[in-house]
Amino acid sequence: MKVMQRVTWMVAVMMGFCLKDMPGLAAVQAPEEDVKKRPTSEQPLTLRGNRFLTFNTVVRVRQIEVTRDVAHGPDESSVHTAAEARTFREAIEAAWPGARITWAFSWLALHDERAQYRELRDLVVSYQKKFGDEITFIPGAYFSNMYNTREQVNRDLHEGLKRVSEIVGDGYRPKSVVAGFLAAENLRYLAEKENIHVCQGNIWSQYAVDNGDGEGSICYPYYPSREHFCKPAQGKADLIDCVNLDGWTVDFLCGRIPGGRRVNGEPWRSRQGVGPIETLLDMGTERGTKAMLATTAAHFDDGFERNGFAWVTCGWEMSLVEARKIYGYGGKNGMEGLHLWLTEIRKRWPNAKLITQGEFGLLWREQFKNNDQLDYRFVQRGCGIRASESDKEISWFMNADFRLALLRDLKTNAPAQVMDFTRYDLPAAEPADPEPGKQSRNWSLMNRLNQKGVRPQDKPISLQELTPEEQALIQRRYPELIRGKTDEAAWHPLFNGRDLSGWTVQCKSGDQGKSFWQVDAGTILCDSLGRPDHDYCWLVSDKEYGDFELRLKFQAYTNSPGNSGIQFRSRYDKDDQGGWLNGPQVDIHPPASQSWRTGLIYDETRGEQRWVSPSLPNSRIGAEHKLAGHVFKTANEGDGWNDLVITARGNHIKTVVNGVVCTDWDGAGTLDNAAHRAKNVGSRGHFALQLHVKDQLRIRFKDIAIRELDSRDASGKVVVDPVAFVKVNP
Repeated sequence: MKVMQRVTWMVAVMMGFCLKDMPGLAAVQAPEEDVKKRPTSEQPLTLRGNRFLTFNTVVRVRQIEVTRDVAHGPDESSVHTAAEARTFREAIEAAWPGARITWAFSWLALHDERAQYRELRDLVVSYQKKFGDEITFIPGAYFSNMYNTREQVNRDLHEGLKRVSEIVGDGYRPKSVVAGFLAAENLRYLAEKENIHVCQGNIWSQYAVDNGDGEGSICYPYYPSREHFCKPAQGKADLIDCVNLDGWTVDFLCGRIPGGRRVNGEPWRSRQGVGPIETLLDMGTERGTKAMLATTAAHFDDGFERNGFAWVTCGWEMSLVEARKIYGYGGKNGMEGLHLWLTEIRKRWPNAKLITQGEFGLLWREQFKNNDQLDYRFVQRGCGIRASESDKEISWFMNADFRLALLRDLKTNAPAQVMDFTRYDLPAAEPADPEPGKQSRNWSLMNRLNQKGVRPQDKPISLQELTPEEQALIQRRYPELIRGKTDEAAWHPLFNGRDLSGWTVQCKSGDQGKSFWQVDAGTILCDSLGRPDHDYCWLVSDKEYGDFELRLKFQAYTNSPGNSGIQFRSRYDKDDQGGWLNGPQVDIHPPASQSWRTGLIYDETRGEQRWVSPSLPNSRIGAEHKLAGHVFKTANEGDGWNDLVITARGNHIKTVVNGVVCTDWDGAGTLDNAAHRAKNVGSRGHFALQLHVKDQLRIRFKDIAIRELDSRDASGKVVVDPVAFVKVNP
């Protein structure tokens, strides 16, 4: 009977019916183990190493409530009842037990004293108690600043948040605000006067859609500038301590469309992504769900590997449960697609977290204290559904200085074209407050070149057509995209994929000829499994290097208990106890119990032989040095490959493993001390891949490339290599 109840309940939710309204099913409830509030994990969440979904829903009376007493669009109160809210929340709980979502009430929905709205508010408050949902306020229904003065918006925020606290009771205070678009001055007010440090305050790529435009931001979290809400803060004095979040995740290929257009009889919409209106309600369940999952995968697969964490956000207005009664939507309500999307996410990415908007924003705020380390990278190939053209691929680079998009045509394989270059190092200004009775629509930040293509200057160009100043700005952030006049930014492979040319095995005489190091399937393979009777064995580069950036991929195995590493600026001394390699080493430690050591630096130099980053007296290291968010993959996880980047400029050494900075170390006083000078290491030397003494190790390396650096800043005219990034990171 219990199984039949579960199936019947699931079918009812997917069809969009409220259980109590179905004849014969009034007593059937969601299975008890599915609806009771789950205990929170004992392990605190960290940003790094996790995939996050945030899910916001807006509760309102009219479609677009632009001020306290002015609204546009139909009256939606007929589809804002406790029945729709119950259907909606139960559907989410069925698909994702333990999920925590964010409810945002409009001014009218907070103050409407009709019985249905009192009952609706009480129900949502019960969900806050039961599931841990967040309840907050949305001012002006996405477009508050476009109709209200900044001063009025501050009043609305203060009184709206106060009303939320009164309704929920028990001293409740929201962690965030949902706003659609919110001016910089109002974001600052939230942080400094309301002590709220998270706001959904921009909608990425929105232009020529609905009642307002706000194109020009980056799509992942940032601290906004006091000049413009779309602009990341340019330093401490400019920083507003309110994390600015996107409204909903869109397909990057679709985001370049200004508003919408019709192609081959079908609408191409800029907001196609994970939102229900442009997917499920427009395309139907099967096709719409595919489009939603393609957008999700762009972040949860490739984006996760590049950024060290991933985030997808969805805004699903509560009215959509039964909005078909008002707007038609071909009789669709999207609830079946919602269930399929959420359950498929849990299947593909079982460790993904669905938490409130406030929780996610505060996790990001814990990790990032300013915008200095922002470096978001995304690559998406179209999924073939409408504007997400399967023969196009976009690469996005987003940081505090600029956002840059490169568009590739996969049919012609022509060099990538710059389709967006929005500079944040330039001054920006928001519009003035709107005049009474007039709308202030365009709040976009567009300067050099914008993806929407609505201005004459917005035609895609090659990287070479940017000015030398613009190319230099890009080169400082992404040297792999811009090749310098000298070898400063030139990448060179250190492994040809065929043999060990350019490398030499160095070991004691007893280990010579044991063939631990070999080339296999286009990779360098070290394999000593079943053969622990050996001393240290190194594969040493023939060339030596000083300042450099080294990039490579390595693959580790669960049945391999041994240790490895990458020595740099090192030298082999055959007369030192039969053979020893002096120099610093970036550790690679596959055993799961201490894989977090990977990326830390141990110094093998005689007279040191200790951990130097972190600085410890010997070879012992404890879990207190484990980096939150550290990511280490074995061969059976994801694509099975780990990315390692080592940058050395003078005494400054930085290591990045799978997008996570593991070491950012000033080695002055160590790399140039007497022990290193005596062995002529630490400032210049060879690379070496290590097999640790007596260890059973199986590990592969590939895509090893180096870019020699000049310790001075790059100067002179730059020459662009638009495919360098693809070559180095295939």
